[in-house]
Amino acid sequence: MATKTIVAGDLYESITGQLFEIGRQLRQPNGYPFDPHLLKLHLQNAVEGKFDGVTLIDPRFEHVKEFKLTVPADYDHGTQLGTLKHEEFYYFNDAITDGNFRNATQKLVPGKTYKAKLFRIKKTVTSDDCLGLYKAVGAILTGAQGMSLVYQLKKDELPKGKWTISFDEKDALWQVPDGSHRVPGVRAHSVGDFGFDLGGFEGGWNSDDVVLCLCDCE
Repeated sequence: MATKTIVAGDLYESITGQLFEIGRQLRQPNGYPFDPHLLKLHLQNAVEGKFDGVTLIDPRFEHVKEFKLTVPADYDHGTQLGTLKHEEFYYFNDAITDGNFRNATQKLVPGKTYKAKLFRIKKTVTSDDCLGLYKAVGAILTGAQGMSLVYQLKKDELPKGKWTISFDEKDALWQVPDGSHRVPGVRAHSVGDFGFDLGGFEGGWNSDDVVLCLCDCE
């Protein structure tokens, strides 16, 4: 049984001050600056005395599956997108090129095995929310290259009837003339066809989408 502690003095004042600060932030006219869904989860863990440091995932994302992906020994980041065979897709966005997506934050390592984790979006989220998911699960940011390699090696693992999207930092993504940025994604149809297209970083994502996270294997 856990030892109970009387909280008083400076410690009591410090903790209650933090609670008041959370309340102040929630009441800001311009909005709460962090993720309120994660705040709720962390507070519930605190209520239950769970201080084990477990990473909490935004409840708007649901883990659906994971699998391992080994990068081929001859993989070349600079030419990866050029190896895609456009005729294999029912639709292929011609803007998905090595030139447009040359600035990936992290490059896949030839011969290395990664763990791919797929998360279904349950409620509408922003791209920043998705990047928060990447941070929570320790995923690397590989953008179009990561998505293309998963298609080439593990396309049967992609959820049918959904867009599987692969993120990078906004500034690393291809920027169109109107100033917006594009996020690559592959749609797997139930009949076995695939499409490779680009969505808008500045828009929202919903239950039609699944987030691909590539992580280092433990």
